[in-house]
Amino acid sequence: MKIIKYSITIRNKSRKSAKWYGRIRQDGHERFIPMDSRKDAERWLNEQNYRYSEYLAGELRDDEILSLDCTPVIARKRASEAVLTLRECLDRWEAKRRLEGKRETTIASYGRALHLMLDENKPVTEFDATYVKSVLEARAGLKAATRRFYSKALLSLVTFLEKEYGIKGLEDALPSIKIDEGTKTFWSPQDMEEIILEIDCRDPEQTLQYREFYTLMREVGSRQGESGLITWADVYSDGKGGGVVRFRGETTKNHKERVVPISFELWANLEARRGKPDELVFNRIAPSQATRYGVLKRALDRLHLPGNQHTFRHSVAMAMYAKSKDIKGCAQLLGHGETTAMKYYLAARSLEELRELVDN
Repeated sequence: MKIIKYSITIRNKSRKSAKWYGRIRQDGHERFIPMDSRKDAERWLNEQNYRYSEYLAGELRDDEILSLDCTPVIARKRASEAVLTLRECLDRWEAKRRLEGKRETTIASYGRALHLMLDENKPVTEFDATYVKSVLEARAGLKAATRRFYSKALLSLVTFLEKEYGIKGLEDALPSIKIDEGTKTFWSPQDMEEIILEIDCRDPEQTLQYREFYTLMREVGSRQGESGLITWADVYSDGKGGGVVRFRGETTKNHKERVVPISFELWANLEARRGKPDELVFNRIAPSQATRYGVLKRALDRLHLPGNQHTFRHSVAMAMYAKSKDIKGCAQLLGHGETTAMKYYLAARSLEELRELVDN
């Protein structure tokens, strides 16, 4: 059995001529492959580790594992490809996404959706554009947000199949998942205050945690998933009498850590019930997004307001930019990977601005 080790390295780190390389070591020999960036190098490393794991499992020949280059290998031939089922494809899709560093919660949620939609016993050779369209048409009666989620899950699988098995033409069968700016719902600061005060559970301590949970989202525009995973070690003093919250890279959508300030009132409330460093700050709220939404939905129904948990983020983003006009600062605070993600909030107008247009 061949023992091959893959790694990435950088040469001339302190100079302008610094360059990333992929390094292959085998039988005492080394080979370096130039890369354009660290991101490309990390992608290459994940690809080679994944291919090597397939080689160890007996699914790749020696000549395939040694034909190394900087580009993904399209349509690699395997002896078992003709009888490969969608179930086996989903298992490999899941393993590949883990190697790419995707969040476990994303892999799990997409995996559940794919297992629900697809016939796992169907051969991969029958997974064509017609079948993809039929899967989506069977769910035409669902909410638009749910259909978009299913489309995103299918897009992830389709991209994997095209890259790994050379199955093309599937992406054209998927609908566009771009959301128009006008479809977003926004709340005013007063609306958000009233919503939080309307939240009520049977348990007073649970009610308190839900209110603090949504208060954090109202102040910094955090996502509900990353807010629910902060521990007491992530909440600490800023040295000036206030507090800050750290969202760790493994909990954020773009895998980047960020630190945001919170109000003194929220900081004081959290400090009053501080627990052990490794405990979740909001350990009394439900881990399920659907259950959390149910608590919020009852408050929204009483106030006759539309929206969902993510509307906190939309509303905070629009209010921040309207007040500061600092697009980079808003993107940093919200944890956007690129400032282009702010384009939805740049185009949106608040209810007060629309009222001025009507009055004029």
